[in-house]
Order: sequence, then C-alpha cells, then structure tokens
Amino acid sequence: MEEVGVPAESIDNIDASLHLRRRNTLVVNRQIYNEDQFRQEYEEHEQQKKPICSRVKTWARSREVTWRSVKQSVFGLVPILVWLPKYTWRRQFFPDLMSGFTVGIYRLPQGMAHGFLATVPPVYGLYTVFFPVIVYALFGTSQHISIGTFAVVSIMTGDAADKVILEISKDQELTEEEERQARIVAVTSLALMVGVIQILLGILRFGILSDYLPEPLIRGFTTGAAVHVFCSQFYKMFGVSIEKVSGPLSVLRQYIPFFPGLRQANTTAIIVSVSAIVLMVIIKEIQEKYKPKYRVFKYPIPVELVVIILGTVVSWSMDFDGKYGVPVVGAVPTGLPAPSLPSLKYMPYLITDAFVIAIVTFSIAVSMAYIFAKKHNYEIGANQELLAYGASNFVGGVFQCFPNTASLSRSLVQEVSGCTSQIASLVSALLILVTLIWLGPLFQSLPECCLAAIIVVALRGMFRQFRDIKILWKYSLTDMVMWIVTFVLVVTFGLDIGLLGGILFAVFTVVVRTQRPPCQIMGRIPDTDIYKDIKHFKQGEEVPGIKIFRIQAPFYFSNSRYIKDRLYVKTGLCPPKILRQRAKLAKRKAALEKKQANGEVFAREPRKVYQKERSTPQHHRLIEMDLENGDVKGDSIVTTAETKIFEVDEPDMLNSGTPPPNGSSNGAQASTNALDDSTVGVLKNEDDNPEDSESMLEDQRSSEGHESDVTGEVDTHTIVLDFGAVSFVDTVGMNMMKSILAEYDSIDVNVLVANVRGNVRETLRKSGVLDTIGLHKMFVSVHDAVLFSSSSPLKLSVINPNGDLRKRREAPTAAESTLESLDEEQDEDTPL
Repeated sequence: MEEVGVPAESIDNIDASLHLRRRNTLVVNRQIYNEDQFRQEYEEHEQQKKPICSRVKTWARSREVTWRSVKQSVFGLVPILVWLPKYTWRRQFFPDLMSGFTVGIYRLPQGMAHGFLATVPPVYGLYTVFFPVIVYALFGTSQHISIGTFAVVSIMTGDAADKVILEISKDQELTEEEERQARIVAVTSLALMVGVIQILLGILRFGILSDYLPEPLIRGFTTGAAVHVFCSQFYKMFGVSIEKVSGPLSVLRQYIPFFPGLRQANTTAIIVSVSAIVLMVIIKEIQEKYKPKYRVFKYPIPVELVVIILGTVVSWSMDFDGKYGVPVVGAVPTGLPAPSLPSLKYMPYLITDAFVIAIVTFSIAVSMAYIFAKKHNYEIGANQELLAYGASNFVGGVFQCFPNTASLSRSLVQEVSGCTSQIASLVSALLILVTLIWLGPLFQSLPECCLAAIIVVALRGMFRQFRDIKILWKYSLTDMVMWIVTFVLVVTFGLDIGLLGGILFAVFTVVVRTQRPPCQIMGRIPDTDIYKDIKHFKQGEEVPGIKIFRIQAPFYFSNSRYIKDRLYVKTGLCPPKILRQRAKLAKRKAALEKKQANGEVFAREPRKVYQKERSTPQHHRLIEMDLENGDVKGDSIVTTAETKIFEVDEPDMLNSGTPPPNGSSNGAQASTNALDDSTVGVLKNEDDNPEDSESMLEDQRSSEGHESDVTGEVDTHTIVLDFGAVSFVDTVGMNMMKSILAEYDSIDVNVLVANVRGNVRETLRKSGVLDTIGLHKMFVSVHDAVLFSSSSPLKLSVINPNGDLRKRREAPTAAESTLESLDEEQDEDTPL
C-alpha cells in the first residue's frame, strides 16, 4: 500500500494552531458575586462631593497668579510662541516657501471671485484673504488649513447683505452708490459680529458645538449651498442682469425673469464664459488623471490665475466694456484700508445670520483641522481654534473684510504642496499684499463673467458630494436620509433655515434611535460565560427558567414605556394578562364548586382538549388525565409539528340534573377529587366549539415568549435585566423600574439586575429603587446572576381551590434538608 505523507509545514501549522488555542484558554474560578458581596470584599472609592465654596477656593488656588501661570496662559493663547522657536528653518522653510507661493496664486483669483459672490467689490475679497490669514497664523493650532474666503460663506454673506438692502429699501429709495456702501457696511458689520460670537463661545469653552454637526449634515449643507452659488452666478455668465430673489424656493423663482431675459444675452460674455470653463475643466481633468504618474503634476496648475490674466488682457485690448457691453470689475483701489469699527446700525437685521455663519464657519474649519492633525500626528484645541477664528473675523471686520473660514480646496493645495506650518500662509499673504499695493489697478478690465466661470468650476468638488448618497445607502440609511433632508431644506428654504432644519433632524434621528432601542433576549454560548443575542448566534441557548433581557440604550422618559412593552413581548411574561388568567380560572373553579355542592355536575365520558406548547424537539409526550380516579398515563409519540400536545380528559359540564350514563352516583365526588391543588386542566362547557377553545388558548399566550398558559402557570422563575449598555436613568425610568419589579413580584417571578454602571447605581440608590431591588439582587455580571438563579430553589405559583395564590417550592436537596434539620434541632435546644 502506498503511504500517504503529511507535509511538515502542515504539521507546523497545526501545532501552532493548537498552541494558540492552549494559550488563549481562559479559566476563572471564583465565587458568585452580587453587588453587596462584591462591595464588602472589594473597597469602592467614595465619591464625596465637595461644597461649592470649597470647590471655588480650590479653583482660585489653581488660578493663582504666578510667573509660570502667566507664561502658560500667554503661550496657550498665542500658539506661535510655542512652535516658532522650534521651527527648523533649514529643513522646513523651503517647503513652506513653495507651498505659500502656490497657495498665494490661488488666493488672488478666489479672493476676487468670492468678493464678487458676496455682492461687494472684488477688492474686499482680497482684504479677506490677507488680514485674517495673519491673525490665524498667530492664534491657530492647525499647521495646514488655509484661512480666507470660502464660496459657501460668501453666498451666505451676500444673502445677509440682500436682507439689509431689502429692509432699507422699504423706507427709502437707494442709488447705486448708496446701495454699494450699504452692502460694504453690512458685510463688515457681519464679520465683526461673527468674530464676537466666536470669541464668546471660545471663552465659554463651547468647542464641542462642532460635535453636533455630523459630517453627513455638513456635506448635505455645503452641496445645497453649492446649488445656491451656481444659480447666483449662472445668469452672470450670459451677461443678463436680473433682480436678486430671496426667500423660499428662491433657486427656482430667480429663473422666472432669467429665461425671458435671454433675448438680451450678451454673446461676448457667453463666449468668454464658455471658453474659460472649457479651459479650466480640461486642465484640471488632465492634472487629476496624470497626477499619480508624473511628478510634474504634483503641484496644482494655477489655471484660475491664467484665466484672470488672459481675460484681463483680452478685455483691455478689445475694450469689452465700451464696445461689447461686457460688465467688468472696474477701479481697484491700491493700498491697505485704515482700521475702523463698522457701524452696527444693521445689527438687528444681521444677528441671526451672524450666529448661523459663526457656527458654520467654525464647523467647516475645525473639521478640516482635525483631518490634517490626524494625518500628520499632532493635536489641535477646539476651544483655541474657536478663539482663533473669532479673532480672524473680528480683526477682519475692523479692516473691511467679510466673514472668513478655512477653504477646502486651498487647504488641500497647501497640504499637498508640502506645507509644514503656518509660515506657508504668511508667504501666500505676502503675494496678496504685493497685489493690493501695486498690482490692483491692472485688474480693472477683468470681465465679471470670468469670475463667475471661476466660481462655477470651483463647485465641481462640492457637486461630487452627490456620490455620498450611494455610499451612505450601503452603510447607514439614517445618515443618507439626513444628507438628503438637509440638502432639500437648504435648496428649498435657504441656507439659514435649511441648516437649522438639518440640525433638528439630526437630533431627531438620535432621539428616535434611543426611543426605540434594540432589546434582546440573551442566550449562553455553551461551556462559556458569554451571553449573546439568540437571534444572531445559533449556538446561543436560553437558560431553562431564566430570561436574560438586555437594554441597549439609556432608560429615560422617551423609551421607558417601550422598553417595558418589549420586556413583556420578549420574555412572554405579561403580568397583567397572567393575573387576569388566574382570576378567570379561580372564578370558574368557584362556580364549579358551587355546582358540585348543588349536585348539578356529573362525570361523563372524557372529551379531548388540545393545548399547544412550544417545544424544540419533535419527540413529544401524550398525557392522559382521568378525572374520575386522578390517574395520569403518558405514552411517547412522534409528531411532525414542532409543538407539544397535551391531550387532557375532562368532563362535560351539564346544567341538567340527568345522572351519568353508567348510572354511577358519585359523579360529583369524582369531579371534586379530580380538582385538587395539583390539577392543571381546562374547564370546558359542552356547547363550546373546539376551534374556539383552541383559538382562546392561542390568544391568551404572549406574542413571542409563549410562556404563560391558560392556567396562569409560567415556566420562567427569574428575569435578569442586563444594564451593561444603560448609560443613565432618569426619574421616569426609575418609576418604570419600580412598576416592573412590582408587577413581576405579583406573579412570583424574581427580577435580578446585572452589569449596572456606577452612575446608574448611584441614581437608583438616591431614588430608593435600589432599596426595592436590594443589593443582593444586583450582580456584577450576567453569569453571576444566572448561576445564582440556577442554584436557588425555583418558586412557582399555583391556584388553590379557594382562588388565592400560594408559593410552591421544589423538593429540597440533601444539603438543604440537612440544614433544615440542623435548624430544627437548634430551635429545639434553644430555651424559651
């Protein structure tokens, strides 16, 4: 015979696998702990709350003014004092120089275009990409984000300025110059107010506000804002002038005058716009395609600057403004504006927009800062970032800037081009400074349609966010709906109302998910102390007589009733229904005894009643009970249905006084003997329909648990509540806990609690619920509670002939009998 060999490599793999199994084996040998025993054996730290005065004194001592504390405060407030001394000029300056030069080229066209988008002259966009950059470099903690203009914030600023103009126009007619000046005052006042709000939020340590704006909401909001931006610039590429529309459905309503105005469209503006868009799209697509292959495409091509230069040169040489009527930028002042506080007379009209813009700008910027910090392994402070953005907007308002934030596209360009610190931002600001001082007048012939084309092409990245819907569909339906709802609200009702509606919907989704939390019946994995959801794990087995119910959410006012209902359904134990069943049976028995006493009940031939009970095996037992002599006979049968069938014989209840057919005169006595305390049966009238009887049996069962039968008996003697995922309990939840404990106590079902967190246990203690439960019924783990319940005598409830409830214990074990006998002997020896 040919010998079959096993490769040595396979043997090594098997040995390694066996070694890992042996090494990963866990053996624990300890006693069962409830909370009372555990706290007696292991000391717990006492959480003593100090008085308010004591805490204020401690805080004041920690804030004692010393040279060291002053130094730490200043360095924390001005981070550049921390990182600039550690800056290695030889290694870091050249990458920052190249990155700053690249980003500076981008700042110039974007600043002018976004100033145009904010409904102010483009030079104010140049101010916004210069002054805030210097301020953030001093106070910011991120090394890579690029502060300045951003399309979404610019369109929000333009909408706020339109509201101010609309309110002013109600009282007086404005000339073109007066309207321009009013817009400048409005946007600069808005920047100042945004800065004040952000500084106050930073002082109050409200950096956590960004956590309430999830990424799907932000991306849906920015995509909706991109639609507004596109619609606000689309008609300008045709050289058509229409009146600005605001309010609900403004995106659609502004096209009502656009289409009739196409007859006056400027052909030259259309040609220039289309040529600029085609040029920019082709160059950007080529760069994105070949960027991974060729190093020459590592640094982005400043195609926007090329379009501005070409457009200015062509417009100046062909006199677009004079000959063809193409709107141009006009005069661009040189030099820097003098600092001055803007007028706050428009503050009542701007306060809502200021608050919304403050939250939006902070959320967008800090999200980008966190992304770069995680990628390059450094820390940022959300509260310090809030102060830095506030200072940038406040100083910007003083120097005639409109609200600013981090630009997504410029930040990516700055990071990809090799930026290592905010020195790159300062280098880019120098290019803007040169433009403001010397090069500004060169751009006065720049066509406005070129700026509109630059803005539209820059929206490509935002419109690509529509791909999020497909991705979110796969992973999270809730996040996808949040994205869509926010987008629709922003497009339909505007940026401010849309953002507020998106935030409310995001909070609503959290409330709904905690209001209807998943609740599971846990089963034990064989030969382990691990308990898993029996619906998710086939090997999970329920412990006989014990139901383990896990709550996967806080237990508070919104979900307390739902959790109670799920507890009834999952365990199959509904105390009110069981008590009604028992009362009904007691009433029937009392009526039967009365008939027996009057001689109105006679025993006849037994009739069959079927009672269905859940059973996993397909081997069942047929039980036949003879009521006349109390005998019980059983034969093993096999059925195809997965139910256990009890075939119970019982007498017909006759209202007539006719004697039994066999002539026996002891029918009433036989019935009385049959109805002793241990009898479990179904009383059925002669005129009852068997189908109705069976439907009654099914209706009296719980929907899932199938634990209680028509006799009111239950197979479960203990319910274990797993509180491992319950983070807090409020007063409504505590009252519901008391109700649950009382109801299950009324049907003699023990309720144990396991895995209770410290804060939840303290809340239960203060409310008195812990006294109701008892520390002896609160266990450190589910397995401890299960072992305790399995080792304790089971308590069952039966109904005696008098209709009241009494407890019946299982037969005591040998050890329990010995203990009882010793107790009796001790009682006998004890003198009275």
